[in-house]
Amino acid sequence: QAGCFVSNSIEIVAVDPINLGLNAIDPNCFGESSGSIETLIGGGLEPYQISWTGPNGFEASNDTIEDLSAGEYSIAISDGGGCEFSETILLSEPDAISIKLNSAAATCANIADGSIEAVVSGGTADYTFSWTGPAGFESDQEAINSLNSGEYILIVTDNNDCEQAD
Repeated sequence: QAGCFVSNSIEIVAVDPINLGLNAIDPNCFGESSGSIETLIGGGLEPYQISWTGPNGFEASNDTIEDLSAGEYSIAISDGGGCEFSETILLSEPDAISIKLNSAAATCANIADGSIEAVVSGGTADYTFSWTGPAGFESDQEAINSLNSGEYILIVTDNNDCEQAD
């Protein structure tokens, strides 16, 4: 037994930490559920366990979540080695489209001298206008003039195809 020698070696390999990329798309319109978040996970050891939480009791375990409203979403990831990672992301939405109408009534029922001007805010500029009124009246202008008495309806559409009527 003298002169015997036994040798053994162990290699310890470090695992890269979990890294996360999130591709988020905000909802297009106020109050709409059209947002999404795509998860890009690297590092750690597969398999990954994903747990999402969000507004109004939202929960999911997918790597991509869709049909999201505005709010704060948190993701927790654990990997096959028991390492954990978490991150929070905020989805925003445009303000609601608001229409203020400045009008001047026709002076007499048979005189076409009324006018209406729309002042629009919120949503996502640029806006398009669609007016309808008595006797087949139609216009795509922000301000309409030479109007007879009657009811005029405006639909404003923003750059994301969100609509508001007044």
